[in-house]
Amino acid sequence: FALVIQAFNLLKNKDKYQVIIGGTGSDEERLRQMTKDLKLEKYIYFPGWLEKEKMYENLGRASVFIFPKWWAEYGSVVLTEAMSMGLPCIVPAGGALEWLSGRGSLPFEPDSYKDLAKKIEELGGSSDLRIKLALGGLKRAEELDYKKLVIKLEKAMIFV
Repeated sequence: FALVIQAFNLLKNKDKYQVIIGGTGSDEERLRQMTKDLKLEKYIYFPGWLEKEKMYENLGRASVFIFPKWWAEYGSVVLTEAMSMGLPCIVPAGGALEWLSGRGSLPFEPDSYKDLAKKIEELGGSSDLRIKLALGGLKRAEELDYKKLVIKLEKAMIFV
C-alpha cells in the first residue's frame, strides 16, 4: 500500500480523490506515518479491519479499485468482487491479477509508484475509460462465476 500512498502524493488534483486503505497488519503504523509525513491525512483513510458488509459498502461508494501489489502467481477474490460490482481496476501488469481482471483493468508497471500515479490520473480523467473497464470487468466476473466454471470443469472431468 506504500505504492498507493507514494503514487497519490504525485497526483496533481488530489482534491478529486479519496483513498480507503482497509485492513490491519504489521505495516499499518508505517503507512499511517508515511501518510502523515506527506501531509495526506485528509485524503487517505485507514478504517482498519472491515467486516465483509462494510467492505462491500466501501466498494459500493468507490469509483476505482486499486490492487497495488500481490504475488505475481496469485489471483484475488477481492479483485473479482470489485469487478462484479462494476469497478474499473488498476492492477500490476504481467501476473495473475492482470490475467484475472482481463479487460476490466488498467495495468501498471509493478513496483512503480510513478506509473501507478499516471494510471490513476488517466483513469480519473476519462469517464469513457472508466465505463469501458467497468463493463470489461463485469463481463470477466461473469465468465469467472463459479456456477459456469463448475459446468466447464465437470465437462472436462467426464471420462469415456
